[in-house]
Amino acid sequence: MAWTPRHDKLLFLSALAFGVLVLPFFVYLTGTYVFGSYASGGALGFVGDFMRGLATFRWYAWLLALGPLAIVAVWRGLWRLATPNQGWEQETVPEGPHLSRFAGEVARSAGEGPARSDLTIP
Repeated sequence: MAWTPRHDKLLFLSALAFGVLVLPFFVYLTGTYVFGSYASGGALGFVGDFMRGLATFRWYAWLLALGPLAIVAVWRGLWRLATPNQGWEQETVPEGPHLSRFAGEVARSAGEGPARSDLTIP
């Protein structure tokens, strides 16, 4: 399977979702293991404080949320630099009658083909 820009979008979106929805729970679990219980409550209290930090643009909340996205973006960039000959494959649109009809309309608008009044609607 060839790698396309659509795959990159999905990968980046997954990394962002991981940073916002999953990683705070791992940080909470690690914090309770290392430092003991969280002062503002349990895991939901920590996640609530994290979401409040995102809403008030606290740098530490955004660093946690965007960290996985930054790691994936750097990894993809380095991968693209390491393999420059393996570019994205072009996504092709299948040939069909809808394309030929559109091409005819483009040709008519450019002054080629029959005038618009000569067209009949099926």
